[in-house]
Amino acid sequence: MSDKVPFYGSISVPEDVLSKRDFSSIWKKALASYDEDKLEWGITSVYEAEEETAGEADRVAWQISGITEEGFDDATPWILQGSLEKNDAKKLYEALEKHEVELHFNINEYANPDNLEDSLTRETGTLTVKGGKVVLKDTDYQDVEITSQTLIDMGFATESEADDEELAVMLAAEYPDGPDANDLIDAISDVRNDNRHEGVFTQEETEDPVAFGQMIEAATADEDDIG
Repeated sequence: MSDKVPFYGSISVPEDVLSKRDFSSIWKKALASYDEDKLEWGITSVYEAEEETAGEADRVAWQISGITEEGFDDATPWILQGSLEKNDAKKLYEALEKHEVELHFNINEYANPDNLEDSLTRETGTLTVKGGKVVLKDTDYQDVEITSQTLIDMGFATESEADDEELAVMLAAEYPDGPDANDLIDAISDVRNDNRHEGVFTQEETEDPVAFGQMIEAATADEDDIG
């Protein structure tokens, strides 16, 4: 596994535990400590919180992102400490253990950010604290197919602003001996909406006419060759 493993997702706690002053105060401090200005690894950003319903209990989830060296699951012994001072980290673990908090995580993790094909894993599970140590349970791992929409959603790519008609004109100009623009539109639309793209193209996929033409040709092998 790469020594730089970006992850994105959420962590959540039961809503009722946030009314416990000894927990909520140290939890707020922990969330504030997940700061990329202070950390190179671990949870480095916390975004908006939102209520969610998981089973019978209401929970509050925070969107998070960060980087580990070994993967989110292997980083759990230290990842909740953030940039807390040693005494505050101890208080956090004591509060988690005292109130028997089950902290759920739902993480999308890129094992190889330099080669995103087939490298995304969705990790779900629960973190608890027992005997002062973080314990993993109920973990599940699923490989997630990388699509154009996935890359855009996760911030690894920008959606192309070109519509199918513009892309068809681009290919027709690049390949004057191939099909005309009107004949290319349907093929481009079919590729856009297949499972590899989910209705979008990335800017990188469409910025090079030759590479884009090769992609369309490969995906529509039973159609007339573009080149």
